Parts: sequence; C-alpha cells; structure tokens
Amino acid sequence: MTTQGDRAVVVDYVGREAATVEAALADRDRAGLADAPGGPDAVVETLFTDAFVFEHTDFPSFDAFLDHAGTDSVWALSRWIDWVLDWHVLGNTRFWSWEWMVNAAVELAVESAAVGPVRCRVCGGRPVPVTGSPVEEPGRIDEAWIRFACDCGATGRVAVPRPDGDARATEDVAVARSRGGLPWPAPEDGED
Repeated sequence: MTTQGDRAVVVDYVGREAATVEAALADRDRAGLADAPGGPDAVVETLFTDAFVFEHTDFPSFDAFLDHAGTDSVWALSRWIDWVLDWHVLGNTRFWSWEWMVNAAVELAVESAAVGPVRCRVCGGRPVPVTGSPVEEPGRIDEAWIRFACDCGATGRVAVPRPDGDARATEDVAVARSRGGLPWPAPEDGED
C-alpha cells in the first residue's frame, strides 16, 4: 500500500508521463511502467483507488473488480483477448471499454495534480479524486472540476475556471494557497 507521500510522487509521474502510463495500462504491459516510482503496481494502486472504483463500477475496490474477472493482477489481464476484457468492463462499470476506464483514471489524476495539494477540512488528510469533468463532461473547456473523497467520509469539489483560474474548493476540501485553505499539518516524508 502506498503512503500519501508516495501517492503524490506517483501522481506527479502520471502527470508528466500520462501518454506512456495510459498506453502501458491499456495494453496491460507491466514493462511499460518499469521506471515508475514505486513500480507498476504503485501506478495501478494510485489510479484505481477504492473511491474511484466504487464510484464507477459495481465493486467496492479494484481488487474486487479483478477477483470478479478471475485474476489478482491487472497484468494477468494481458492474456485476455481485448474484447473479453472490454465486455467485462462494459458489464460491470460505467465505461464502454478498458481503454476508456484507463483514460478516465489517468485524466482524473492529471487534472487533480494540476490543482495542487488538497486537504480534508475535517481530518486534515489527503482526499483522493473520485470523479470529475474529465470523466463526467469530457471536452468541457470553460472549467475543470474534481470531486474528492477522504477516508474519514468527507467529500468536496474543487473547480478551476479556465484558462488560468484560481482553484475554488467547496464542502469538506481545501486547496493549498487558495482562499479558504487550511494550515497544513507537517508534511510526511516525500510530500511537498
């Protein structure tokens, strides 16, 4: 399991290498992510959080999604014929294909990384992105938004008007250096 500090490093990597990450995951090619911080499994764990999977699939976690497919690793899916995997995704998620599911997870990570560090107003923890405009409204150009969920149960939304708008946080989340931001707890190792 990755720590919050490790997650921030992996999200930064995904932001810089989005096309590489998306191609490797779409092809279920572990070697394509060999240089990822924490390795390929850290990328999978960072993108397919329980909150993301619960929101967009019929399963409570990515492990349950994989278990239902009869495997314990996304890399084992490389033996599947593409249409069989797409059928599993279509029948058990809101996505039409594995590629679309991967694209949504990557785009959400890229958008959340661009927002900056987000903290929970309730417990001070780091909430994870659950959904947002890259998933719900692809192609939206006036504003990007992301809904976050924290392990404590708190949720909130961050909206960023384009181009170059200031992030606006609502509900139980706050963005560093934005109006209404919180004083941050001491960073963990590897955090900003």
